[in-house]
Amino acid sequence: MPGAQTHETGRELQDTLDAMRHKVRIYEDHVARGEADRLWNPSRPVAVQADTLQECHPPENA
Repeated sequence: MPGAQTHETGRELQDTLDAMRHKVRIYEDHVARGEADRLWNPSRPVAVQADTLQECHPPENA
């Protein structure tokens, strides 16, 4: 059914958008704290020492 496939694709796009928005919120928080240069870059020694490593999980019911 074309309608079901369209709905599934729409849901996948919404899930992707939700994940991206969540990552942007994390980035904005790090920018506000002056730590954005260390975000998601575990190869930098400063990031490891500061323990700023985070996993990004989109909200469950966004």
